[in-house]
Amino acid sequence: MTVLLLVDALTTYSQYRKRDEQHRVDELAIYVKERTRTEKESLDSLRGKHAAASEALRRRVSVLRRGQVDRQFDAWFPKNGDGTRRSRDSLYKGVQTPEGDAIYGIGAYLGHAATMTEDDKRVLTAATVVLSRVGQSDLAKSENFFFLSPSDRLILFAPHRQEALAFFRKTASANLAFDRSYPQPQNNPTGRMRCTPLPALMQDKAEESLISGCISPVFVGGRYVGAWGSTVMSEQYLSQVLRDAPAGARSLIVSEKGEPIAVPGFTRDQALDPDAVAGLKQTYGLDTLGATIRAQGKSTGVVESPDGKMLVAYGQLDGPAWLLLVAYPKTKIATGALAEVLADFGGKFLIVAIAAAILFRMLRRLVISPLRALGDSTEAQTEALAQRSDEIGQLARAMQEDRRREDEILEDLEARVQDRTAELERANAAKSDFLASMSHELRTPLNGVIALSDTLAKEQTTERGREMAGLVLASGRMLEQVLNDILDVSRIESGQLTIDGATFELAESVATIAAVHRASAEAKGLSFEVDIDDAARSSCFGDDIRVAQILSNLLSNAVKFTTEGGVTLSVARRDELVTFTVTDTGVGISDDTQAQLLSRLRQTEGPVTQRATGSGLGLAIAGSLASMMGGQIEVDSEPGKGSTFAVTLPLPVTQAVKEASEVDEFVGVDLSAMKVLVAEDHPTNRTVVSLMLAPFGVHLTLVEDGRQAVDAVMREGFDLILMDLQMPVLDGLGAAREIRSLETARGRRPTPIVALSANALPEHTAGARAAGMDGHLAKPISAEDLLSLLTRINDEKTAEAA
Repeated sequence: MTVLLLVDALTTYSQYRKRDEQHRVDELAIYVKERTRTEKESLDSLRGKHAAASEALRRRVSVLRRGQVDRQFDAWFPKNGDGTRRSRDSLYKGVQTPEGDAIYGIGAYLGHAATMTEDDKRVLTAATVVLSRVGQSDLAKSENFFFLSPSDRLILFAPHRQEALAFFRKTASANLAFDRSYPQPQNNPTGRMRCTPLPALMQDKAEESLISGCISPVFVGGRYVGAWGSTVMSEQYLSQVLRDAPAGARSLIVSEKGEPIAVPGFTRDQALDPDAVAGLKQTYGLDTLGATIRAQGKSTGVVESPDGKMLVAYGQLDGPAWLLLVAYPKTKIATGALAEVLADFGGKFLIVAIAAAILFRMLRRLVISPLRALGDSTEAQTEALAQRSDEIGQLARAMQEDRRREDEILEDLEARVQDRTAELERANAAKSDFLASMSHELRTPLNGVIALSDTLAKEQTTERGREMAGLVLASGRMLEQVLNDILDVSRIESGQLTIDGATFELAESVATIAAVHRASAEAKGLSFEVDIDDAARSSCFGDDIRVAQILSNLLSNAVKFTTEGGVTLSVARRDELVTFTVTDTGVGISDDTQAQLLSRLRQTEGPVTQRATGSGLGLAIAGSLASMMGGQIEVDSEPGKGSTFAVTLPLPVTQAVKEASEVDEFVGVDLSAMKVLVAEDHPTNRTVVSLMLAPFGVHLTLVEDGRQAVDAVMREGFDLILMDLQMPVLDGLGAAREIRSLETARGRRPTPIVALSANALPEHTAGARAAGMDGHLAKPISAEDLLSLLTRINDEKTAEAA
């Protein structure tokens, strides 16, 4: 039996290892394919930037007049006396053109000034404005943007350089020469963007091995006039690519010739030295591995390392002509398969041991014991026992066998249930760990972006600078909300996401969200309009954070999937319902796709979505949030003619706290003898209660959670306790129960406790009563209702004292 178990274990191990290895191959292939596609989309975005800049340059060149060109060119690029022209300091510090363009961060070195033609000046003047415009709009993604034309002429937009481009503007010699070979048409017959190492003049010498330049040639009227260029910072870009490797795998980037470009953990100050390069080549067999990959002739795939110890997935990174390699050791596959086999072998061995023990016990009871009894019995007893053995005894043995089989089946079912339960618990724990890890890893750099943007906004000296920095900060916070989207999906599914209520200004919230997406729309050349009717320009009660989240997801999709035309946001109120309508002139959605839009991880199919990125969670979250808030989302769309999303939410009108004079029936009421405890975690709601009661002299004690409320009751007595139901630390229901227990233990008279909550359904009121509360006030709180409550309790107190 043991030999059979060992043979079974070896066979199972072989099967598990083949299965796990194939699973790992499939997983690595999918990862590399998706990773390569993502990086291709990033480079496609950069190509689009260059194409947009070229189109803008051609248009601007066509409208510039000769006199205008001469004046503007001489004002921006005065002669330097050494045969060159350099940009003025004002172009870097900031200047405004007569047409209203704000230009800053520009440094220029224009060689061979004596040979400049009128067309050269026209192109360079137009390129200066385009560089500033496009560079400013893309500053969050690229730290510089430059235009390199023939005859050693360079205009560079880099507003955050520590040296402020002083080398090109002031100190560079008159015979400075740039390497102009790689952007010229004869070296790039396709005219596509190419990414190559930048020459030393275009970068800091300490960063030579870590910077690549992506260059696109520019033609005006069929004539080659120069090239647009953007730098790719390997320290930032490549590190991001390497960080996202699958668990247990290691990523690296190499050239097509097998030279290491980047490995996990490298930085600018730790660039690969010759010894490290040699070690990597030997470990991964890069020379042989590169030949194997080229022989396959595929853009992505999975091969074995030359020594057979690793599975290596590869993907071509278009543009830089690099290979992304993801190596996974086969030893980890063997270890996992061995662990599964050992668990399987142990379970089978235990079952065999238990079965053997049961069989031995049955033999002793059914065979050995009856034979001993037969030997000790009389002849008559032996004959009777023999007869019963043939009929009743055989039936008894059959019944015992049936029971044994039933027990084994039940034991097997229970084991399966336990295994499945454990598997589900592990999967849920892994999901939670993944979400927590992802949140931490993404928030760390994102918080840095937000903090620096906030500081930058405070340091701006111009209104436009403050506006632009403010939009960067708002966009960073919006990106932080996108990260929260991913976590919100899990919270919605588990029922942990709650809807809060507070008073907020609807028009202000809409304007803030619209400002962020307006910048994205205008950067794409789209119109962006916001229309808020007069009825909607009021204070209302609801969860302003979730309202903003819904609008942000809808506006983001509208801008993303619209290439020409515009986006319109309108807000209208009818009674307590507010309708937000987002209309775009984008690609539109077919009828059979509209029903699936609000499902998780769904995007419409088509050429536009192939260029758009995103998790596909935005509309799903928006639909879930609208439903949780008691609202709904409707879609009206036609392919090729745009889409309209209408969100209707119940947002009751509420007003700023009424002055005492506005509540006529309470004029002259004196409540100065009353002591009231208010337990409310939302600062706005605490302020509302304070402003309502301040004119009447009420002595208020304000706390932020249920635990603080219980502590306050232990210290002193109150005439009334106003208790929110949903609070941190200890909720309102728990606090009410503890207060009633405390009053009973100390022999105190019960203090009236009234619930304050946006939850006003019958079950909520019944729950408050069951916890020991005396009443319920629904939010938004009415001043009349609150003052009526206090007046009634004060009158009862006065009558009792009399």
